[in-house]
Amino acid sequence: MPQKQYRTDFSVQPDAKVACWYGEKEGHMKKAIQRLRTAYPSLIVRCFPGFGHGEIINHPALLVSEMEHFLADGETVADAQQNQECEIQ
Repeated sequence: MPQKQYRTDFSVQPDAKVACWYGEKEGHMKKAIQRLRTAYPSLIVRCFPGFGHGEIINHPALLVSEMEHFLADGETVADAQQNQECEIQ
């Protein structure tokens, strides 16, 4: 089976407000985050301890809280880095 090909030629969008949320149990996020930061230099990264891929959907109150926070005046990069509680794998 051929290996998946991912789009890697994103145009840089320094003013875009983009968040990357992932679960601690999700693997291989380091490379994905590096690629996203290339296109979105002010990328907000938030890791959820103990969660797997997409598991935040099973925690609706947390999901809504995170979305409201992001959509209001949003997290700053410093806030996101402070909130990042997992080591990027």
